Amino acid sequence: MNPIQFVKRRCGAILLLGVVGYCVVYAVAFVRLYSMEHPYKVASQWIFHNLPAGSTIASPHWDDKVPVGIPGKDTAIYKMNGKDSELPVYEKDTPQMIEMIVKRVAAADYLTFATPRAPDSIPRIPDEYPNTAALLRLLWGEKIGFSLVHTTKNRPSFLGFTFNDDLADESFSVYDHPKVAVFKNEQRLSAEQILERIRNVDRYEPLPSMDDMLLMDVGGWQPTARLWDPAWSTYAAAVALALILGASVWVLFGRFMKALPDGGLGLSGLFGLVMAAGLAWGCGALHVVPLTRAGGWFVVLLLVAIAAVKCMLRESTQRRVAKALRRHGLGALISVLIGAVVVLIMRTSDSALSGLGEQVDSAYLSYLMRSQERLPWDLLKPGQRLPLAFADRFVLGWLLKTAGTPTSVALSASFIVLGGLCAGALYSLLVAVIGRVRPALVGVMIAIIPAVYLLHVGRDVVNKPFVEEWAGVKAADTAELAQWVRQRIPATPLLVEACDQGEALNISPALGLPRFIESGMPDGPSDMGSLCGLEDPDQAYRRMMQLRLELFVTPNGSSATNATARGRYERFLSRPDLFAKVFEDQHVTLFVPSFSRFYPRTVPS
Repeated sequence: MNPIQFVKRRCGAILLLGVVGYCVVYAVAFVRLYSMEHPYKVASQWIFHNLPAGSTIASPHWDDKVPVGIPGKDTAIYKMNGKDSELPVYEKDTPQMIEMIVKRVAAADYLTFATPRAPDSIPRIPDEYPNTAALLRLLWGEKIGFSLVHTTKNRPSFLGFTFNDDLADESFSVYDHPKVAVFKNEQRLSAEQILERIRNVDRYEPLPSMDDMLLMDVGGWQPTARLWDPAWSTYAAAVALALILGASVWVLFGRFMKALPDGGLGLSGLFGLVMAAGLAWGCGALHVVPLTRAGGWFVVLLLVAIAAVKCMLRESTQRRVAKALRRHGLGALISVLIGAVVVLIMRTSDSALSGLGEQVDSAYLSYLMRSQERLPWDLLKPGQRLPLAFADRFVLGWLLKTAGTPTSVALSASFIVLGGLCAGALYSLLVAVIGRVRPALVGVMIAIIPAVYLLHVGRDVVNKPFVEEWAGVKAADTAELAQWVRQRIPATPLLVEACDQGEALNISPALGLPRFIESGMPDGPSDMGSLCGLEDPDQAYRRMMQLRLELFVTPNGSSATNATARGRYERFLSRPDLFAKVFEDQHVTLFVPSFSRFYPRTVPS
């Protein structure tokens, strides 16, 4: 019985099993909420750790306030009580009232929303609250100088599946497990500037709708399609390209796997990706085809063309292909899609695949996707080749570069591609053991989640020695940290963020390298002074590339007394496609940029 006949005959049982299974998983996931720490406490711990004492925090009235007191921390260190810290957003929307609200907003260092009560109610009646609704939409759209820097929400989750209930009614979203949001006043707009934007809100469209505000997490709002996340298109393109490569290589070399019941059709995706990336590397090493996106597509089209010619010229190949596709083509394809979708859900659940070196992986993938070098360099040791243990990053980086995947979603895309290809390989193995398609598909659905977890854990174990180099050491003092830097990053220029003397870390002098002084100019070349005060990660990245700087040392976000340094720390941390955090203790953080093709690499003497 082929898969289509099976689905037709068992449609009712499949639907019943799906409904019952969904209800059981959701029920267990929801009950687990009550074993988690309340969002108020989690958000308060983050606030006490990241917001400096003395900050002014404003919150809506008729709602709870965060932070709340936790052991060892007292809310008295913040200016958050009294009328000046309350935003009367539910009062009658008069010109006088909105002016008072805006003055308090402009004077605040941070805005906290303990629950989504305000954005979940006021935008429902814009005719009654035109100015307040505009203020909330501009705030969540980050158009009045505030940035969304933190959200906390416990969502029902179980077995890697997470249910987003941010749009649930008030009994859940306010009283049960609310989402806490924290906004930081980045641009310090005046009350008059904010009022001007409220009165001319149409100029700042598109802005988030009520549902967009309720669903938003850290990272800012971008207008997206309601039913289709744009990132999914890039995931689908990467998976489709892997399948095309697998099919081409299977047509060319599938006869070597004819002993398998499915002819190796399920395994072909993994083999195709590895062989295509290897061919691309060989062409690059011989200076035949560059390691660019265009070069990648040349390799892909070459394999497809050779496979097509072989199919057209050899009847035996046509018969083999037709037989395998008729018996196992749909089963292998369904398996790959199951694996890709399951891993997508696991990645969406945030904590499902958080490994030891996730930010390191993201930096390496970004570096490899940008690089055009025949053999990539080790990111932490300039002049040395990439360790063999990171070969999978090269293979995936080449695929994602060819597919045009943005570096911001490269890590998720790599997991999804591997999940799909692993599920296809599982299908081949299970068909070989069981001998039938239907039980093999059921086995894939059961085994894919533990298989992905085991591969993830095993990969972390193999890579642990390399990742530990990034993890750093607990530096007892500056001299120990300087020694750590000297051993791992030889002959590397060092940049220390010390735009005022109070932020100086004194690591550069220990290494004989430039550092900033109070005037904002370094002890070294004068053109490095332009880095002082840079807050935008893209600008800092480009400037570091121009100056050939390979390490950025900055005070830890919680210990920095300089607002610029704190803001830079948070922004660098939010851009793993540009910077990887390689060391952090209670005082200092080290970032390494993922180098672009514009960076003139040289082997240090």
